[in-house]
Amino acid sequence: MKGHRKIGVIIYLALMALFLIAAPTIISIIFSESVSLSYLSGINVLFFFSIALTGLITVIEFASLFFDKDATWPTLIVAIGLLGSLFFSTEACYIYGIDQAYFPLFEIFHVLMYGVSIFGFSFFVAGSYKVILSKAEKAAFVIATSITIISFIPLRMLGYGHFPLFVAIAIALLFCLRSLASAYLNDSIDLVFILSSCIILSSTTNVIVDALHQAGFCPNPDFGMASLLASFAVLCFFFIYLVYVIKAAKTASSNEQFKANIESLQASILKRQISPHFLFNSLNMIKTSYRVSPKKGERGLDLLSRYLRYNVESDDVFLIPFTKEVENISYFVELANLAQEKKFQVIYNIDCADFLVPTLSLQPFVENAIRYSKVNEREDGAIEIDTEEIDDNIVIRIIDNGVGFEQAPSTGKHYGIPNVTERFRLLLNATVKVESKLDVGTTVTIVIPKREKGVEDENRSRG
Repeated sequence: MKGHRKIGVIIYLALMALFLIAAPTIISIIFSESVSLSYLSGINVLFFFSIALTGLITVIEFASLFFDKDATWPTLIVAIGLLGSLFFSTEACYIYGIDQAYFPLFEIFHVLMYGVSIFGFSFFVAGSYKVILSKAEKAAFVIATSITIISFIPLRMLGYGHFPLFVAIAIALLFCLRSLASAYLNDSIDLVFILSSCIILSSTTNVIVDALHQAGFCPNPDFGMASLLASFAVLCFFFIYLVYVIKAAKTASSNEQFKANIESLQASILKRQISPHFLFNSLNMIKTSYRVSPKKGERGLDLLSRYLRYNVESDDVFLIPFTKEVENISYFVELANLAQEKKFQVIYNIDCADFLVPTLSLQPFVENAIRYSKVNEREDGAIEIDTEEIDDNIVIRIIDNGVGFEQAPSTGKHYGIPNVTERFRLLLNATVKVESKLDVGTTVTIVIPKREKGVEDENRSRG
């Protein structure tokens, strides 16, 4: 980690040297000679292209304040400052056809807009990278900045504007170094920090060249440099957006994975809550069967052992084939019939069976029918399990023609219908609907979207 921090510092310092020393030196050498007409003719395209890009960034930053909760107003201020400094740049005067007498006025606005961008950048970096200034540092920063801004206008009109410009550059340099120190201490020298700094450093390069020009080191105006540097700043903005998009995508992916893990855990808990309920009822049935006949009791123990063996083997499996669940229901119904003089009849009307259901998910509905419907007391009484495909759904119905009910019977502390309903929702995005009428019977309808079937194999072993 320390190695990465050192590399970040080296890259940052190298960029500062490039923008504050190398680039201004190269530009001042180039523009110490006369520039060609062909070069000047290409400035128009570069200028308006840069204006369009910078304007687009400004609009995006403004719109982000309303649509993105993570957006911040300092970045909008930076964009406005960049757009304004470009609008009042040296090549702007050339393109507008402004008389050279008005150049000082444009340069004043140019520097002021640069100050606006520095203002926004300082708030952005201070908030994002925890640049905590002492009272003395804050006071020195405010006083130096105020004096520089106030003195620049009259000094520029007198031909000495390069003095406050160099002071402004020194203030920006000190703030960048202070930001670097804070980012280093907080281990937050990341790509966004470097790109954000590059945006301001590129503008600082332009101000340095302006100062050199006013001081006489660069006789010719640096036509085109403001547009070129503004285009570079826009490129940095786009890279920052790209970084945030990638981070947002990773965060969304992590959130989805977290949600899947939570749902998996919920399903696992719900699954384990059913087992004690079933075991308690089964043992009661077996105890009753032993009173009737030891042979029946032994048969009940055999059925229960098969069921529990399956339950243990599928402990880490959330979804099983529908046919396997039907087999388990047959065990349960046979267990229930051991203690009954009038047997329960289950009719299977299966049109489709090639799909998955949550483990132990249909048995609670059949159990409720056995406990409350009294279908075994009717000559034509039966519990029917139907399946069919309707459009893009698989529909399961568990129907009994028993006594029905107006309100669902209370199950006390037992886990039943709400539990299974939730597991169907979590694992298959399925819906469960229970309808009942007195003396008519009860119908449980389970609708499983077929589009979820593609992920069923993956869900089999989730957890």
